[in-house]
Amino acid sequence: MLGRIGHDILPLDVQMAATAQFSKALALSGANILGYNASINQTIVAALIGVGVTQHENRLNRTIARNIIINWTLSPALGLGVSMILTVLAHAASAAR
Repeated sequence: MLGRIGHDILPLDVQMAATAQFSKALALSGANILGYNASINQTIVAALIGVGVTQHENRLNRTIARNIIINWTLSPALGLGVSMILTVLAHAASAAR
């Protein structure tokens, strides 16, 4: 994961890394002030994508960024679907006894 964040999404220099870390800190602090939980990994990836889009659009690996965003969207939906199926199966098994 660290290699993907540090090299694959966007090749980093010191200024971009500092900007991404500052953006992450602001996002996490804002979420915490509002009482929300936020993922450190998701906020740093989002900050890197934001830095890449605004400052170095030609260096941003759009394929990796797109795949990460798709996974962020699909993972909760797939988890919900699997848990619903398992719940139905568990209820069916307990009703059969």
